[in-house]
Amino acid sequence: MATGVQLSKLVKDLRAECGHSLSVAQGQATEETLRYLLARQQEELYEGYEWAFLKIHRTIPAQAGERYYNYPVDIPFERVTHVWSHTKDSTDWFALTKGIDPTMYAYINSEKGQESWPPRHWDHHAETNQIELWPMPDRDTGEVIVYGMRPLAPLLKSDDVCTLDDKLIVLFTAIEVLMKTAPKEAEIKSQKAQRVLQRLLAQQGSRKRMWTSLTGRPAAQPIVGLDFIPRL
Repeated sequence: MATGVQLSKLVKDLRAECGHSLSVAQGQATEETLRYLLARQQEELYEGYEWAFLKIHRTIPAQAGERYYNYPVDIPFERVTHVWSHTKDSTDWFALTKGIDPTMYAYINSEKGQESWPPRHWDHHAETNQIELWPMPDRDTGEVIVYGMRPLAPLLKSDDVCTLDDKLIVLFTAIEVLMKTAPKEAEIKSQKAQRVLQRLLAQQGSRKRMWTSLTGRPAAQPIVGLDFIPRL
């Protein structure tokens, strides 16, 4: 796995994979487009999977009667993968399920100030951009541990470096570049990209990230070249 590869090298590798000229003079016209595609592809791969080597966690002290909590500065809502609760000096850990619905308040009503421990569910509170816990903690000796992924490094300038594997980014970007002009080549790149992806996921113990849909059911974010190749 090669991370930290400069964008200029990614562009050169992408041209080679797509059968384009490696001449700097001839490639200037498409340079900006290729940079954009590489950066966007890295973002999609980053968002689509829980990359174990990027995982970080932060602890939020629980407060009795407190329903809402700020996200850690470096783990905003869109980067959260898991939330756990824990009582200090205890071996008891509880995985919180994402999603809070009105039926839960029939048992423990946060609106009426009812509290309990441990929290069993969490959700994003859009009005305050905070984490909501259900039920509200009834003690100050608990902790909420938020797990997420560290942010991507910018990939805009020639000397910016990639956060994910360089081959993975290049191959998945090549699929998109070749889809309209050489669909058969795109299929071949797709097979290569899938092998690289599966190898990386297996090596790291990573997995596909699950997203919560509007229906409340988890849905995996589809990846071009792995889940589908759009029709021309």
